[in-house]
Amino acid sequence: TPIKLEHGWGYSIKLKGKTIIRQESIPSIAGQHSFETREDALVVGSWVSQQLVEGKSPSLTPEILNTLIERP
Repeated sequence: TPIKLEHGWGYSIKLKGKTIIRQESIPSIAGQHSFETREDALVVGSWVSQQLVEGKSPSLTPEILNTLIERP
């Protein structure tokens, strides 16, 4: 689920109605930067969720991040 933040977007992932991940900054990059758009947060949050469903590690690398969202 996308989360509107003061300066951008983040996402949360719930399991059985309980939040298991609340991500307010972009993982795998230095600093505290939120996603610029709701769509970017949704795409990355969906990827993380799918990794969990498949029993895989949801570790997001800069390379994976670059394939998921376009950055200027």
